Amino acid sequence: MNYTDEEILGLEEALETVGHAKHTRFALVEPDEWNQKEMGVFGQVLLKTYSKELEEQGLIVGSSHMLIPSLERKGRSIFTIQGPSIKTRKILDGLYEKYNCQMALEFGE
Repeated sequence: MNYTDEEILGLEEALETVGHAKHTRFALVEPDEWNQKEMGVFGQVLLKTYSKELEEQGLIVGSSHMLIPSLERKGRSIFTIQGPSIKTRKILDGLYEKYNCQMALEFGE
């Protein structure tokens, strides 16, 4: 059986209501071309821009820094989103494209 995104989100919301939805935390990593001097700290900018909207949807958001040794610039700002996995993933995908990110990380239960 194939379900539409809307049907899947409806099921996830029903599972969330009774406390059985799988929760995931995603970290969106600052893109390579992000200029902190001109645009500000990536995670903080996204936090200020989206926190109210995402928190109203029941998601938990945050901002931090991550060390990634394999990258040229090892320290990167990250924006985190935590909540029901399907809903959170859909939001992450939109932000990933909008900000031309090259890396996102998933931390499951």
